[in-house]
Amino acid sequence: MGQKSRLLSLRQEPRQETPSVDSGKPELESRHDASEADACLGFPLPVRHMPSRRWQVLGAERHGNERAAACLTLEMSTIGEETSQNKQCQKSMWAAARQEGSSPCHLLTVRIISMKNVRQADILSQTDCFVTLWLPTASQKKLRTRTISNCPHPEWNESFTFQIQTRVKNVLEFSICDEDTLTQSDHLLTVLYDLSKLCLRNKTHVKFPLNPEGMEELEVEFLLEENVSSSETLITNGVLVSRQVSCLEVHAESRRPRKRKKNKNLLVMVTDSFENTQCVQPCLEPCCPNPACFHYPKYSQPQLYAEAPKSHWSYRLCCCEAQRNDTVCQPLDCLSDGQPMTLPLGENYELHMKSSPCSNTLDVRLGFSLCQEEVEFLQKRKVAVTKALNQVLQLEEGLHEHEVPMIAIMATGGGTRSMVSLYGHLLGLQKLNLLDCSVYLTGLSGAT
Repeated sequence: MGQKSRLLSLRQEPRQETPSVDSGKPELESRHDASEADACLGFPLPVRHMPSRRWQVLGAERHGNERAAACLTLEMSTIGEETSQNKQCQKSMWAAARQEGSSPCHLLTVRIISMKNVRQADILSQTDCFVTLWLPTASQKKLRTRTISNCPHPEWNESFTFQIQTRVKNVLEFSICDEDTLTQSDHLLTVLYDLSKLCLRNKTHVKFPLNPEGMEELEVEFLLEENVSSSETLITNGVLVSRQVSCLEVHAESRRPRKRKKNKNLLVMVTDSFENTQCVQPCLEPCCPNPACFHYPKYSQPQLYAEAPKSHWSYRLCCCEAQRNDTVCQPLDCLSDGQPMTLPLGENYELHMKSSPCSNTLDVRLGFSLCQEEVEFLQKRKVAVTKALNQVLQLEEGLHEHEVPMIAIMATGGGTRSMVSLYGHLLGLQKLNLLDCSVYLTGLSGAT
């Protein structure tokens, strides 16, 4: 690779102009009409919510890479002198390492119109087709259309809405399935669509060719509109985007104290939250010292579901009005920060909740350079590496700091065999006086 290399590189995948279709078979070539919006091959990033901070690393920034995310790779190789071009690139990375600003949310409406020439999934009848929609950057919940039975050309005309952030890489996943009554539904194929192709305030009509030979296609309509009432503060480094996270405190109050037995726990769930579902112990006072906490993205349209404990007689009277009142569903997007809210739950309980913003301290460091602790380690380690290399190579003149190579020892996993093998290699490197020439030592599984 030569004497010069990059410590950090951004890997950008080639741009694709066709929608991605995954049917578990060799990938089909799909064609798009020139008048339709182009689609991009990519995979959405998984969403994991940070449990204790205000910010959530949610996905890749929209611009920069036309695929799902830009990959950060660390190349361990010989480090030479930096050219002026590398220095300028490093300065620009530092400038874009952390940007904070307000960004409006947008309302996306997706209308599933119809399908034509659906492939036959059952032997004795036509496909009982339905479509699921999943946009992980907006919600972890999968939406679906109704099932149209025994029809090769189903028509739904059903609309679904998502609140999205356009600075996040949004990839919508369509799954076409065949519903089975006695067994699990059959997954026929998957279509991925990059929403960055949509134009604001203009309807985009797309026909996804799923099987050109059989003229199978999915017809969908998109509409992207501004949501003036919702605007959130984002932190980004140009690749990763961190969104706001709120903390919801929930505790339950029992209206009728029980004399002998303890109050049964209430089941509370907040969609898209890190905790998802928790059991809440009712108390006899409106204030509880240890409320249940849920951490969720503030602008992801979360909802709270709660269910009161049921007695033995309520299971028998499944059609009575009392049992239907033992559950509650409350959207949280209308809940302001610091504003308490009380919800009745059945006849015996009340739910008290309050939302508050989490700390604005990030759990991750958004940057392209090494952290300060690792920089200090490298400076100290280079002294030992220089001494070891001078001894092994028997150099007449010592190495300069920029001439010291970055050597890493990498070991893979494999249980006990991997552990014994790694110990043997390390012992051999030590006898050859080469172990002190390395800067990094990595292992996996048994090698650790």
